[in-house]
Amino acid sequence: MKIVNVIKEFFSIMSLGFFSYFSWIIVGFKKLFRLNSKSLDKLLYKIEVNKRKPGYFFLSCMFICAFVLIINISFPTETSDGIDVVRETFTQKSITDEQINRLLTDINTSTSDNVNISFNSESDDLYSIYSKINIDNVNFADLKKVNDDVVGWLSVDSTNINYPIVMGDNNKYYLNHSIDNKANSLGWPFIDYENSIKDLDYNTIIFGNNSDNGDAFSSLDLLINDDNLNNSNYNIALLIGNKKYLFKMFSLYEVREENYYLQRYVSNKEEFISTLRTRSIHDFNSSSEFKDYNNIITLTTSNKDNTKRVVLHGYLNNIKKLR
Repeated sequence: MKIVNVIKEFFSIMSLGFFSYFSWIIVGFKKLFRLNSKSLDKLLYKIEVNKRKPGYFFLSCMFICAFVLIINISFPTETSDGIDVVRETFTQKSITDEQINRLLTDINTSTSDNVNISFNSESDDLYSIYSKINIDNVNFADLKKVNDDVVGWLSVDSTNINYPIVMGDNNKYYLNHSIDNKANSLGWPFIDYENSIKDLDYNTIIFGNNSDNGDAFSSLDLLINDDNLNNSNYNIALLIGNKKYLFKMFSLYEVREENYYLQRYVSNKEEFISTLRTRSIHDFNSSSEFKDYNNIITLTTSNKDNTKRVVLHGYLNNIKKLR
């Protein structure tokens, strides 16, 4: 009996402490908002009368546990794997489970064996998901389900750039909208809306934003002071339909905002190319291979402090047909 009494006294003290804090919160709430509520007064009276009863303490504990359990079930803080992240993204665009599974299969099969793919709902996004797909395994049919504006895929040596690219009816929309058409300050890389993708113009121009997290065209800015470029193959690959256009880098520089390098066609190609070469901060050793009549590609973004444009040019070296 003594043990029972000790246990009762223990829980009575616990109940007293618990409900005393609860009473102080209600009193403070009344004073803060200057409330004169009879309901709150009745509640305070009941707490004062019953605060030493262990039964009320147990009842309150059960209520709190049930509340926490409901919150955890209704709002899970993490997923068991990255599949939920991908599914949530694409089911909003009315894509079937079969198409989602096909994309996930592409991600797994097109990545080298020594790469560990991990999806995190907080840090991984569409950029990191797409960056793990090999350009030779791209499925445009599935990408068109995400956004009909998808026209190709771009991959650049010595950078993080390995994404689908879009083409709108202007050069503003994708500055602040992602590939899933959601408003996003990072935007999505896009081809100049005046360019032709059926037969490439002399100069195909692709824009992308800069950011602190390395996505979009941020790694172009890093090339300016990156020694890794010395060990690069200087390749730029652009996949449109079943044609893989292979470009070789020949100029990289920073310049204040202008339109000179954004010309789709030029009357004097020799002078144009000579100017772009002269601007380059890196010697790409491409003079023996590159002729001024080759088609070129231009990738451009802002630098970190948004005072200049970072520009990378490549000349068309080869065209491969896939599938």
